[in-house]
Amino acid sequence: MDSQNVKLIIAICLLVPFLVVLNLGLWTALRRRNAPNQTRMIQKARTSINHPWESEDQQLKELSDRVAGLKGHPHREEPSQIPDEKPASGESGPGQRS
Repeated sequence: MDSQNVKLIIAICLLVPFLVVLNLGLWTALRRRNAPNQTRMIQKARTSINHPWESEDQQLKELSDRVAGLKGHPHREEPSQIPDEKPASGESGPGQRS
């Protein structure tokens, strides 16, 4: 046999099973068709492909907003700005003796 014929036979042997499996998959999908679920699944896959890190980006944005909010508050370093807190039972607060 010629080497080109061998390559052609190998290509056909690989292509035919691939096409059979593809057609069986399509036929099965059409038989058990559930349009709303498939549509939702396809839309979710498309969104995931278009924006692969969307959930991580949302989490990082939320973290960034929280950090910006914390940085925007004035620091309470002076004792006069700290509100008096009642110590929990059994604990002594600042300036209290036990």
